[in-house]
Amino acid sequence: MREGSEFKDAPYGQYGWDWGISFSSFSDLTTKLQGPLPSFSCGNWWMDCDPLKDGELLELAINCHGGSGCVDIDCHSTSAELVVAPGATYKVMDISTLGSYSAQFAVLNRLLAPDHGVLFFMCCMTGQIAAGTEFLEAVSKLLPERDIMAIATIGYSDGAKQIRHGKFVDEPGMRDTDRISPAMTPVLETAILADWNDLTKLPWASRNSPHTKIARNGAIVGGKGSTM
Repeated sequence: MREGSEFKDAPYGQYGWDWGISFSSFSDLTTKLQGPLPSFSCGNWWMDCDPLKDGELLELAINCHGGSGCVDIDCHSTSAELVVAPGATYKVMDISTLGSYSAQFAVLNRLLAPDHGVLFFMCCMTGQIAAGTEFLEAVSKLLPERDIMAIATIGYSDGAKQIRHGKFVDEPGMRDTDRISPAMTPVLETAILADWNDLTKLPWASRNSPHTKIARNGAIVGGKGSTM
Protein backbone atom coordinates (compact mmCIF):
# COMPACT_ATOMS: atom_id res chain seq x y z
CA MET A 1 0.00 0.00 0.00
CA ARG A 2 1.11 3.55 -0.61
CA GLU A 3 0.74 6.81 1.26
CA GLY A 4 -0.23 10.14 -0.26
CA SER A 5 1.35 11.78 -3.28
CA GLU A 6 3.25 14.41 -1.26
CA PHE A 7 6.35 12.21 -1.48
CA LYS A 8 8.45 11.75 -4.60
CA ASP A 9 10.98 9.11 -5.56
CA ALA A 10 14.40 10.02 -4.23
CA PRO A 11 17.81 8.35 -4.07
CA TYR A 12 17.14 7.22 -0.50
CA GLY A 13 13.98 5.23 -1.30
CA GLN A 14 10.75 4.82 -3.17
CA TYR A 15 8.06 7.05 -1.79
CA GLY A 16 4.81 6.16 -0.17
CA TRP A 17 5.03 2.63 1.19
CA ASP A 18 2.78 2.32 4.22
CA TRP A 19 4.16 -0.77 5.84
CA GLY A 20 7.37 -2.77 5.65
CA ILE A 21 7.31 -6.34 6.94
CA SER A 22 10.26 -8.61 7.64
CA PHE A 23 9.32 -12.22 6.94
CA SER A 24 10.96 -15.62 7.10
CA SER A 25 8.70 -17.50 4.69
CA PHE A 26 5.65 -16.99 2.48
CA SER A 27 3.51 -18.47 5.26
CA ASP A 28 5.00 -16.02 7.77
CA LEU A 29 4.32 -13.11 5.41
CA THR A 30 0.67 -13.97 4.82
CA THR A 31 0.15 -14.52 8.55
CA LYS A 32 1.52 -11.07 9.30
CA LEU A 33 -0.62 -9.51 6.57
CA GLN A 34 -3.68 -10.77 8.43
CA GLY A 35 -2.58 -9.26 11.74
CA PRO A 36 -3.25 -5.75 13.05
CA LEU A 37 -1.81 -2.89 11.05
CA PRO A 38 1.07 -1.00 12.70
CA SER A 39 -0.10 1.85 14.88
CA PHE A 40 1.07 4.63 12.56
CA SER A 41 -1.09 3.34 9.69
CA CYS A 42 -4.60 4.00 10.99
CA GLY A 43 -3.99 7.52 12.25
CA ASN A 44 -6.83 7.63 14.74
CA TRP A 45 -6.55 9.00 18.25
CA TRP A 46 -6.31 5.59 19.92
CA MET A 47 -3.91 4.05 17.38
CA ASP A 48 -5.91 0.80 17.55
CA CYS A 49 -5.56 -0.37 13.97
CA ASP A 50 -7.76 -3.13 12.64
CA PRO A 51 -6.41 -5.86 10.37
CA LEU A 52 -6.62 -5.40 6.61
CA LYS A 53 -10.10 -5.92 5.25
CA ASP A 54 -10.76 -8.06 2.21
CA GLY A 55 -9.69 -6.22 -0.92
CA GLU A 56 -7.92 -3.47 1.03
CA LEU A 57 -4.34 -4.40 0.09
CA LEU A 58 -3.59 -2.31 -3.00
CA GLU A 59 0.02 -3.18 -3.77
CA LEU A 60 2.33 -5.81 -2.32
CA ALA A 61 6.02 -5.97 -3.22
CA ILE A 62 7.90 -9.08 -2.13
CA ASN A 63 11.61 -8.29 -1.90
CA CYS A 64 13.83 -11.37 -1.78
CA HIS A 65 16.32 -13.22 -3.95
CA GLY A 66 15.13 -14.49 -7.30
CA GLY A 67 16.20 -16.00 -10.58
CA SER A 68 14.70 -16.58 -14.01
CA GLY A 69 11.17 -17.77 -13.29
CA CYS A 70 11.69 -18.34 -9.58
CA VAL A 71 11.60 -16.63 -6.18
CA ASP A 72 13.24 -17.62 -2.91
CA ILE A 73 9.97 -16.92 -1.16
CA ASP A 74 10.97 -18.88 1.95
CA CYS A 75 14.27 -17.01 2.37
CA HIS A 76 16.78 -19.86 2.15
CA SER A 77 19.52 -18.07 0.23
CA THR A 78 22.13 -15.96 1.98
CA SER A 79 22.28 -12.18 2.08
CA ALA A 80 25.47 -12.25 0.02
CA GLU A 81 23.74 -13.82 -2.96
CA LEU A 82 22.17 -11.75 -5.72
CA VAL A 83 20.11 -14.50 -7.29
CA VAL A 84 18.82 -18.00 -6.69
CA ALA A 85 21.52 -20.27 -8.09
CA PRO A 86 20.38 -22.64 -10.87
CA GLY A 87 19.83 -26.07 -9.40
CA ALA A 88 19.50 -24.78 -5.85
CA THR A 89 18.99 -27.63 -3.40
CA TYR A 90 16.47 -25.71 -1.31
CA LYS A 91 12.85 -25.24 -2.31
CA VAL A 92 12.03 -22.16 -4.37
CA MET A 93 8.75 -20.89 -5.72
CA ASP A 94 8.57 -21.62 -9.42
CA ILE A 95 6.00 -22.98 -11.83
CA SER A 96 6.48 -26.52 -10.49
CA THR A 97 5.94 -25.63 -6.82
CA LEU A 98 3.11 -23.10 -7.00
CA GLY A 99 0.58 -25.69 -5.87
CA SER A 100 2.33 -26.11 -2.54
CA TYR A 101 1.64 -22.44 -1.77
CA SER A 102 -2.11 -22.60 -2.41
CA ALA A 103 -3.00 -21.58 1.16
CA GLN A 104 -0.84 -18.46 0.94
CA PHE A 105 -2.22 -17.48 -2.47
CA ALA A 106 -5.74 -17.91 -1.09
CA VAL A 107 -4.94 -15.26 1.53
CA LEU A 108 -3.59 -12.89 -1.14
CA ASN A 109 -6.60 -13.55 -3.34
CA ARG A 110 -8.81 -12.38 -0.48
CA LEU A 111 -6.78 -9.37 0.65
CA LEU A 112 -5.42 -8.04 -2.65
CA ALA A 113 -7.75 -5.52 -4.25
CA PRO A 114 -9.66 -6.88 -7.24
CA ASP A 115 -9.30 -5.12 -10.61
CA HIS A 116 -6.42 -2.85 -9.57
CA GLY A 117 -4.38 -4.86 -7.06
CA VAL A 118 -0.69 -5.45 -7.75
CA LEU A 119 1.71 -8.20 -6.67
CA PHE A 120 5.27 -7.22 -7.51
CA PHE A 121 8.02 -9.82 -7.15
CA MET A 122 10.76 -7.30 -6.36
CA CYS A 123 13.51 -9.83 -6.99
CA CYS A 124 16.44 -10.18 -9.36
CA MET A 125 15.67 -11.64 -12.78
CA THR A 126 12.32 -13.26 -11.85
CA GLY A 127 10.66 -11.99 -15.03
CA GLN A 128 13.57 -12.96 -17.28
CA ILE A 129 13.18 -15.00 -20.53
CA ALA A 130 10.54 -17.67 -21.15
CA ALA A 131 10.79 -19.08 -17.63
CA GLY A 132 9.92 -15.67 -16.19
CA THR A 133 7.02 -15.26 -18.58
CA GLU A 134 5.59 -18.68 -17.70
CA PHE A 135 5.96 -18.02 -13.98
CA LEU A 136 4.21 -14.65 -14.08
CA GLU A 137 1.42 -16.01 -16.27
CA ALA A 138 0.88 -18.93 -13.88
CA VAL A 139 0.76 -16.69 -10.79
CA SER A 140 -1.65 -14.34 -12.56
CA LYS A 141 -4.08 -17.25 -12.98
CA LEU A 142 -4.01 -17.77 -9.21
CA LEU A 143 -4.76 -14.07 -8.61
CA PRO A 144 -7.17 -13.15 -11.41
CA GLU A 145 -7.85 -9.51 -12.29
CA ARG A 146 -4.60 -8.37 -10.63
CA ASP A 147 -1.31 -7.28 -12.18
CA ILE A 148 1.60 -9.62 -11.41
CA MET A 149 4.97 -7.99 -12.05
CA ALA A 150 8.70 -8.69 -11.94
CA ILE A 151 11.84 -7.32 -13.54
CA ALA A 152 13.94 -9.24 -16.05
CA THR A 153 17.34 -7.99 -14.89
CA ILE A 154 19.43 -7.75 -11.73
CA GLY A 155 17.83 -5.58 -9.08
CA TYR A 156 19.80 -3.83 -6.37
CA SER A 157 19.07 -2.57 -2.88
CA ASP A 158 21.60 -0.84 -0.67
CA GLY A 159 20.35 -0.67 2.88
CA ALA A 160 23.10 1.71 3.93
CA LYS A 161 21.82 4.27 1.42
CA GLN A 162 18.11 3.72 2.03
CA ILE A 163 17.54 5.75 5.19
CA ARG A 164 14.67 8.21 5.21
CA HIS A 165 16.03 11.65 6.01
CA GLY A 166 15.61 12.46 9.65
CA LYS A 167 14.17 9.07 10.59
CA PHE A 168 15.74 5.84 11.78
CA VAL A 169 13.84 3.60 9.37
CA ASP A 170 14.99 1.72 6.32
CA GLU A 171 13.31 2.72 3.08
CA PRO A 172 11.86 0.01 0.87
CA GLY A 173 12.71 -0.36 -2.75
CA MET A 174 14.94 -1.99 -5.31
CA ARG A 175 16.73 -0.38 -8.24
CA ASP A 176 16.06 -1.63 -11.77
CA THR A 177 19.45 -2.09 -13.48
CA ASP A 178 20.37 -3.16 -17.01
CA ARG A 179 22.58 -6.02 -15.79
CA ILE A 180 21.31 -9.42 -16.91
CA SER A 181 23.74 -11.76 -15.16
CA PRO A 182 25.08 -12.10 -11.61
CA ALA A 183 28.49 -12.78 -13.16
CA MET A 184 28.67 -9.03 -13.71
CA THR A 185 28.47 -8.29 -9.99
CA PRO A 186 31.71 -6.23 -9.67
CA VAL A 187 30.60 -4.06 -12.58
CA LEU A 188 27.16 -3.78 -11.07
CA GLU A 189 28.50 -2.63 -7.71
CA THR A 190 30.70 0.01 -9.33
CA ALA A 191 27.86 1.34 -11.46
CA ILE A 192 25.42 1.44 -8.57
CA LEU A 193 27.78 3.31 -6.31
CA ALA A 194 28.65 5.80 -9.06
CA ASP A 195 25.09 6.34 -10.24
CA TRP A 196 23.06 5.89 -7.06
CA ASN A 197 21.86 9.48 -6.94
CA ASP A 198 20.81 9.53 -10.62
CA LEU A 199 17.30 8.11 -10.90
CA THR A 200 17.45 8.38 -14.69
CA LYS A 201 20.22 5.77 -14.68
CA LEU A 202 19.02 3.62 -11.80
CA PRO A 203 15.25 4.04 -11.46
CA TRP A 204 13.37 2.32 -8.68
CA ALA A 205 11.84 -0.96 -9.83
CA SER A 206 8.20 -0.20 -10.62
CA ARG A 207 5.48 -0.67 -13.19
CA ASN A 208 7.19 1.90 -15.40
CA SER A 209 10.83 0.94 -14.92
CA PRO A 210 12.82 -0.27 -17.95
CA HIS A 211 12.77 -4.03 -17.39
CA THR A 212 9.39 -4.74 -15.79
CA LYS A 213 7.20 -7.50 -17.19
CA ILE A 214 3.49 -7.56 -16.29
CA ALA A 215 1.02 -10.47 -16.44
CA ARG A 216 -2.73 -10.45 -15.94
CA ASN A 217 -5.24 -13.30 -16.21
CA GLY A 218 -2.74 -15.73 -17.66
CA ALA A 219 -1.07 -13.53 -20.26
CA ILE A 220 1.68 -10.93 -20.49
CA VAL A 221 -0.09 -7.60 -20.90
CA GLY A 222 2.75 -5.10 -20.88
CA GLY A 223 5.76 -3.64 -19.23
CA LYS A 224 8.87 -2.24 -20.83
CA GLY A 225 10.68 -5.53 -20.28
CA SER A 226 7.96 -7.72 -21.78
CA THR A 227 10.17 -8.76 -24.71
CA MET A 228 13.02 -9.97 -22.47
